[in-house]
Amino acid sequence: MASRASLPVIDIAPYLDPCSTPAQRAATATAVDSACRDFGFFYLIGHGVPEELRQEMLRLGHEFFSLPQAEKDEISIFNSMDRVRGYARLGENVTSGKRDVLEGYDIYREYPNPSKDMLRGAQIWPSKPATLRSTVLEYVERLIPVGQALMRAMGDGLGIPNGAEAFEEIVRDPFWGLKFNGYPSLSTPDIAEQEKGISCGEHTDYGGLTFLLADDHIKSALEVEDKSGDWIKADPIPGAYVVNIGDMVNVLTSNRYTATVHRVIHRGSVPRVSIPFFFEPSFATMVKPLQGCAEGNVLPKASVNYYEHMCHMLYDGRFVESGKEVEKVLVNVISLKG
Repeated sequence: MASRASLPVIDIAPYLDPCSTPAQRAATATAVDSACRDFGFFYLIGHGVPEELRQEMLRLGHEFFSLPQAEKDEISIFNSMDRVRGYARLGENVTSGKRDVLEGYDIYREYPNPSKDMLRGAQIWPSKPATLRSTVLEYVERLIPVGQALMRAMGDGLGIPNGAEAFEEIVRDPFWGLKFNGYPSLSTPDIAEQEKGISCGEHTDYGGLTFLLADDHIKSALEVEDKSGDWIKADPIPGAYVVNIGDMVNVLTSNRYTATVHRVIHRGSVPRVSIPFFFEPSFATMVKPLQGCAEGNVLPKASVNYYEHMCHMLYDGRFVESGKEVEKVLVNVISLKG
């Protein structure tokens, strides 16, 4: 198994600093291109998100998951307007037909005039911790420009006509999601063994970019599958994000940048919290493969409607209430994983 150093470290600061030089931005773009081609995962520094804010997010996550079960159930995902926002009990998140050993709290961007339509509902927030809502929204506001900067760097790194413009266009008005994950010990008896998977089963992410913040004192949980089929441990580095590309980047680049399969196996006994921020294409985006990315005998991938892909992945078996049978094995049509 490869070492942690196998995942590259990218400094995005030149794409956030208006005083940076073209040479500095070019160096970042080249490094991003290499990381996306070789791994689809990397560490990101120079993002400018205050460490105090990042640590407060983790603290709030631990506080929320330590609440009594009845209080968390008050904001159950199954009672939310569009049935994807809110709290999911331990085992109610399902990957590849198995219940993940995690509990979660899902948050998505809200739009005017919320409804019961898929992904169009109103967000439900817990009453405790009292500062969770304001802190999350501040955190998201800080990360959106980082996502846009990284997409620009990816487009520049491709080095093909209209590459940068295409990356910028799909996130001009980005959708976003954020999830608090609480991982207990895998030995928990609260999920029937015949239904239990690992902490989070093998999958790719569905959208554009994922910025992962996690307890940095807990190691050997997140694992990334490399091109040879081995698993690389993506342990947290203090001050950095673990970033991975999602399915829509895979489509846009005709597999030149491939969304990478990953999983979580939390082997420890101390509860672990992770907080992925999902930086997504604009809601109504039709992601069309860039012609310049087709190489040799590789044909461009088919265009994908981002909203339809998200709805499939979130509504066709992702969440199953406790006590109900897991009837579907959800398959991602792009990665053929969970």
